[in-house]
Amino acid sequence: MTVGAPPAPRVARSGTDAPPPAGARVPAILLAALVLSACSLVYELVAAQTLALLTANAVVWFSLVVGVFLASMGVGSWRSGRVPDDDLWSALVRIELKLTLLGASMVPVIQVGHFLYSYLHLHGWEQLGVACVHVPAALLVVGVGWLSGAELPILMRLAAGPRDDRPAANAVLGVDYLGALVGGLLFPLVLLPALPLFGVSLLVAAVNLAVAAIITAVRLQGAPRGGRRWAALGATAALLLAGISLAAPVQAWMLKGYYYYIEASTHEDGLAHRLGALDDYPEVLRARSPYQRIDLVYDPNPGLSATLMGAYSEKLRRAPDYPVDHMLCLNGAFQTNTRYDEIYHEWFVHVPVVALGKVPERVLLLGGGDGLVLRELVKYDEVRSIRHVDIDPVLVELAMDHPVLRTANANALRDPRIERTFDDGFRWVREHDGPYDAVFIDFPYATDYDLAKLYSREFFARIRELVAPGGFAVFDATSISILSDASDDPEGRRFVDTSVNDWPIYRDTLRAAGFAPAEIRPYLTTLEPYPPRLLEVLEGDGMELPADVSVIEALDEAEAAGDEQRVQEIRAALVATTMEQHVVALEQGFVLLAPGAPDGGPAPWSDPGVRLDVLDGTRYDLAFRVDFPFPEAVDPSLVNTILRPTLPTIPWWDPRLPY
Repeated sequence: MTVGAPPAPRVARSGTDAPPPAGARVPAILLAALVLSACSLVYELVAAQTLALLTANAVVWFSLVVGVFLASMGVGSWRSGRVPDDDLWSALVRIELKLTLLGASMVPVIQVGHFLYSYLHLHGWEQLGVACVHVPAALLVVGVGWLSGAELPILMRLAAGPRDDRPAANAVLGVDYLGALVGGLLFPLVLLPALPLFGVSLLVAAVNLAVAAIITAVRLQGAPRGGRRWAALGATAALLLAGISLAAPVQAWMLKGYYYYIEASTHEDGLAHRLGALDDYPEVLRARSPYQRIDLVYDPNPGLSATLMGAYSEKLRRAPDYPVDHMLCLNGAFQTNTRYDEIYHEWFVHVPVVALGKVPERVLLLGGGDGLVLRELVKYDEVRSIRHVDIDPVLVELAMDHPVLRTANANALRDPRIERTFDDGFRWVREHDGPYDAVFIDFPYATDYDLAKLYSREFFARIRELVAPGGFAVFDATSISILSDASDDPEGRRFVDTSVNDWPIYRDTLRAAGFAPAEIRPYLTTLEPYPPRLLEVLEGDGMELPADVSVIEALDEAEAAGDEQRVQEIRAALVATTMEQHVVALEQGFVLLAPGAPDGGPAPWSDPGVRLDVLDGTRYDLAFRVDFPFPEAVDPSLVNTILRPTLPTIPWWDPRLPY
């Protein structure tokens, strides 16, 4: 995309780079303006999309990138007036060569900045890490914008020629805007679904290089410095070809560096390992769809929680070959880990059934394309029909066919009771009627304004209308699990920390949608810190609890002094700290909506009559233990609506990490 401006003042100079007659010149210039404008807009969108994926909040980043890009183009347009008339074609070649190099390097440079951020974040240099992402990205956007802004005035001057043909120059301006439309359509509809962002930038860079080569061959044949110009073209082409040939391994390297940032950043070789080849890490399976990037990641270092899960869950005793330690991520955001997926999904499905004392017959599931919610739902013979609405057929097909996901969801996506529709959940609920005995809403966390509509007042008002009398709806609200530290309270209680917890937004949005406080029941996947099999797990082979230096030194001193009581006290304190951290790490939030339900809280625990691997009466009671505040009045400034979203609450400038 280029900036409209009248032809710049001419700078006369003798030479051999003079333009040919206008009749032979203008059609080619119009075609060049169309192509180069489309390329410039695609570069802009690649930068915005890359930043949106790495920092979330796409609306903010697209707005910022567009603004900076256009401002830089204005500067480039102004500066292009210094180019002499007889050097216009050569100047255009130089611009295209620079755009080729900057555009092709845009995605990996921003990604390396994010690698540095994750490394510095883990080592206590958060603000420096933020700068490592944003400063190179800004320089790239400014550079590409500056060069793109210089293209249009040069093309307009070439079209106008020595006779100052203003209609020809204005035609270039009009075609330039048309090229922006072409680029704007190609990026989301053709390029993004078919190629990774790095591939898109390489393809567009190849177009810039081709334009430079055509100009050199057609318009600059016999011009001075021809050998140097062809040498520059050859060197740029060699670099671009190298990038294209390495596109697949570079893409794999970027994916590994993003998902294995903890292992790579804490390696004994330091930053050199973080930026190295990462050949020792498992490959990341990526599937692309028009809606999202779907990644299946194997966790090579599952950590302590993987071992401690054996004290809570029956899953691996029941199914020793269950494919654990596989993580599903959507658009770079963690969704589930097959090591402990039963916690999230058993609480999601079975807690509402127990709390209301009734198994639903007609079920609506929004989202949940991985099939794990369906795995729990189809356990009930009483469930007669399930309407499954998901936007992404690629995710559903992957969950049906990939052996890891198919095993994890027990092939539930093929259950004959399911009727599936591929559609946007927000649109679907506005266009269809119920009633449904239960509505399960399994959407990603709102990291941008587009996802925020799925947690809006308008959406929940429609959900309330879809629920049958005596039925319920439930959705995951992970961010409500941020609570105060139990050690801050004399009685060890935990409270909602409203300074960082999104509960006030969910609460007031739901009330504005028509739900009474008694109909809104938040709950958490809280585990007890001392399960019955904990001692058995702690005494297992090779089991070591993490401890900082001070704890290790204190333990060594007590053992050296023969103070067995002190040794046991230190170990008990270490176990307590470890288990508390484990419980918090696996805690997630849900909100149960029961229209018309009387005040009185959830029903007491009763066996739902299906196989459960981790949920039991003790953990069911813990789910409702935290007191979520309900002020008398609704604060309109907190209500999330499609016209004035209050989600997401994460700072737009903070780079995000997958987990």
